[in-house]
Amino acid sequence: MIPLSKVISQVESSGNPFAIRFEPAYTPNATHVSQMRSLAGCNDSTAKILCACSWGEFQFMGTTLIDMGLDISPIEFASRQDLQLSFFAKFCVQRDIDFPVDELRQSGAARLKFATAYNGPGQYAQAYANRILAVINDIVLSGS
Repeated sequence: MIPLSKVISQVESSGNPFAIRFEPAYTPNATHVSQMRSLAGCNDSTAKILCACSWGEFQFMGTTLIDMGLDISPIEFASRQDLQLSFFAKFCVQRDIDFPVDELRQSGAARLKFATAYNGPGQYAQAYANRILAVINDIVLSGS
Protein backbone atom coordinates (compact mmCIF):
# COMPACT_ATOMS: atom_id res chain seq x y z
CA MET A 1 0.00 0.00 0.00
CA ILE A 2 1.41 3.36 -1.04
CA PRO A 3 1.20 6.09 1.62
CA LEU A 4 -0.57 9.29 0.57
CA SER A 5 2.32 11.24 2.06
CA LYS A 6 4.75 9.61 -0.39
CA VAL A 7 2.62 10.65 -3.36
CA ILE A 8 2.12 14.26 -2.29
CA SER A 9 5.76 14.59 -1.25
CA GLN A 10 6.72 13.68 -4.81
CA VAL A 11 4.12 16.01 -6.33
CA GLU A 12 5.12 18.97 -4.16
CA SER A 13 8.89 18.74 -3.71
CA SER A 14 10.20 15.60 -5.41
CA GLY A 15 10.64 14.26 -1.88
CA ASN A 16 12.87 17.10 -0.67
CA PRO A 17 12.12 17.87 3.00
CA PHE A 18 14.25 21.03 2.79
CA ALA A 19 12.45 22.54 -0.20
CA ILE A 20 11.50 26.21 0.06
CA ARG A 21 9.65 28.20 -2.60
CA PHE A 22 8.85 31.92 -2.41
CA GLU A 23 5.42 32.94 -3.72
CA PRO A 24 5.97 36.65 -4.58
CA ALA A 25 2.32 37.36 -5.42
CA TYR A 26 1.15 36.20 -1.98
CA THR A 27 0.43 38.88 0.63
CA PRO A 28 0.04 37.63 4.21
CA ASN A 29 -2.19 39.46 6.66
CA ALA A 30 -0.83 41.47 9.58
CA THR A 31 -1.72 38.83 12.17
CA HIS A 32 0.28 36.17 10.34
CA VAL A 33 3.21 38.55 9.93
CA SER A 34 3.19 39.35 13.64
CA GLN A 35 3.06 35.68 14.60
CA MET A 36 5.83 34.79 12.15
CA ARG A 37 7.97 37.63 13.47
CA SER A 38 7.68 36.10 16.96
CA LEU A 39 8.36 32.54 15.76
CA ALA A 40 11.36 33.41 13.63
CA GLY A 41 12.77 36.29 15.69
CA CYS A 42 12.89 38.62 12.73
CA ASN A 43 11.54 41.96 11.49
CA ASP A 44 8.27 42.50 9.59
CA SER A 45 9.88 42.47 6.14
CA THR A 46 11.48 39.10 6.74
CA ALA A 47 8.33 37.74 8.40
CA LYS A 48 6.29 38.67 5.30
CA ILE A 49 8.70 36.69 3.14
CA LEU A 50 8.65 33.70 5.51
CA CYS A 51 4.83 33.75 5.46
CA ALA A 52 4.87 33.84 1.65
CA CYS A 53 7.12 30.80 1.30
CA SER A 54 6.10 27.19 0.87
CA TRP A 55 8.06 25.01 3.27
CA GLY A 56 9.36 21.47 3.27
CA GLU A 57 8.40 18.20 1.71
CA PHE A 58 4.69 19.05 1.48
CA GLN A 59 5.17 22.74 0.62
CA PHE A 60 2.90 24.31 3.23
CA MET A 61 2.68 28.09 3.08
CA GLY A 62 4.05 29.86 6.15
CA THR A 63 0.59 31.23 6.91
CA THR A 64 -0.94 27.74 6.69
CA LEU A 65 1.65 26.46 9.15
CA ILE A 66 0.76 29.26 11.56
CA ASP A 67 -2.96 28.49 11.19
CA MET A 68 -2.19 24.85 11.96
CA GLY A 69 -0.39 25.73 15.19
CA LEU A 70 3.26 26.09 14.23
CA ASP A 71 5.18 27.02 17.36
CA ILE A 72 8.74 27.04 15.99
CA SER A 73 10.54 28.83 13.19
CA PRO A 74 9.60 27.55 9.72
CA ILE A 75 13.31 26.99 9.17
CA GLU A 76 13.33 24.56 12.09
CA PHE A 77 10.10 23.04 10.73
CA ALA A 78 11.87 22.36 7.42
CA SER A 79 14.55 20.42 9.30
CA ARG A 80 12.02 18.14 11.04
CA GLN A 81 10.58 15.46 8.76
CA ASP A 82 8.55 14.01 11.63
CA LEU A 83 6.82 17.34 12.17
CA GLN A 84 6.25 17.82 8.44
CA LEU A 85 4.57 14.41 8.24
CA SER A 86 2.46 15.19 11.31
CA PHE A 87 1.29 18.51 9.82
CA PHE A 88 0.52 16.79 6.51
CA ALA A 89 -1.64 14.17 8.23
CA LYS A 90 -3.41 16.84 10.30
CA PHE A 91 -4.04 18.99 7.22
CA CYS A 92 -5.55 16.09 5.27
CA VAL A 93 -7.83 15.00 8.12
CA GLN A 94 -9.01 18.57 8.81
CA ARG A 95 -9.99 19.00 5.16
CA ASP A 96 -11.41 15.50 4.71
CA ILE A 97 -8.89 14.61 2.01
CA ASP A 98 -7.08 11.74 3.73
CA PHE A 99 -7.87 9.42 0.82
CA PRO A 100 -6.32 6.00 0.34
CA VAL A 101 -4.00 6.18 -2.67
CA ASP A 102 -6.00 3.46 -4.44
CA GLU A 103 -9.07 5.68 -4.29
CA LEU A 104 -7.13 8.63 -5.71
CA ARG A 105 -5.84 6.40 -8.49
CA GLN A 106 -9.32 5.19 -9.42
CA SER A 107 -11.42 8.30 -8.85
CA GLY A 108 -11.04 11.52 -10.79
CA ALA A 109 -13.52 13.15 -8.42
CA ALA A 110 -11.41 12.21 -5.39
CA ARG A 111 -8.26 13.52 -7.09
CA LEU A 112 -9.97 16.80 -7.95
CA LYS A 113 -11.32 17.18 -4.40
CA PHE A 114 -7.84 16.57 -3.01
CA ALA A 115 -6.22 18.93 -5.51
CA THR A 116 -8.69 21.73 -4.79
CA ALA A 117 -8.43 21.40 -1.01
CA TYR A 118 -4.66 21.04 -1.01
CA ASN A 119 -3.54 23.38 -3.75
CA GLY A 120 -6.51 25.72 -4.17
CA PRO A 121 -9.41 26.06 -6.59
CA GLY A 122 -9.20 27.46 -10.04
CA GLN A 123 -7.61 26.73 -13.34
CA TYR A 124 -4.73 24.64 -11.98
CA ALA A 125 -6.78 22.19 -9.89
CA GLN A 126 -7.23 19.71 -12.75
CA ALA A 127 -3.54 19.91 -13.68
CA TYR A 128 -2.65 19.19 -10.04
CA ALA A 129 -5.09 16.24 -10.00
CA ASN A 130 -3.47 14.93 -13.19
CA ARG A 131 -0.03 15.26 -11.61
CA ILE A 132 -1.21 13.21 -8.61
CA LEU A 133 -2.29 10.41 -10.95
CA ALA A 134 0.98 10.54 -12.88
CA VAL A 135 3.02 10.27 -9.67
CA ILE A 136 0.89 7.38 -8.40
CA ASN A 137 1.37 5.56 -11.69
CA ASP A 138 5.13 6.22 -11.63
CA ILE A 139 5.36 4.82 -8.10
CA VAL A 140 3.32 1.76 -9.04
CA LEU A 141 5.40 1.14 -12.17
CA SER A 142 8.69 1.53 -10.33
CA GLY A 143 7.52 -0.81 -7.58
CA SER A 144 8.82 1.51 -4.87
